Amino acid sequence: MARGKIMVSQVEFITAWETSNTVKEVMEKTGMNYNAVIGRVNGYRKPRVADDGTVLREALPLKEMGNAQRKSRVNVSELTALIMELRQKQNATQPPAVVVPPVEGVANHEMTTVNAG
Repeated sequence: MARGKIMVSQVEFITAWETSNTVKEVMEKTGMNYNAVIGRVNGYRKPRVADDGTVLREALPLKEMGNAQRKSRVNVSELTALIMELRQKQNATQPPAVVVPPVEGVANHEMTTVNAG
């Protein structure tokens, strides 16, 4: 399948976005790929400003859907607890570290940690 630039007008894109429930649905309606849809919606959500500071276009209040809603379901406390549990298990299965002291008479020798096992 040849890859070419798909021409979707602003009106067509915004209509597809506002009448869809998922990004996949927008992709199906417009023929655009995921990155193109997300790039376009992110661009529309930001104001367009000229180099001199003149606002050329206000940010558009496009609805949130799909991926944006999933972000709110992240439970930071639970995930942090999981990370700590995994680290404790990993540390319990590793052999204790042995510290090798510096060798007298050797310049720039640093403390070295070696796994005993």
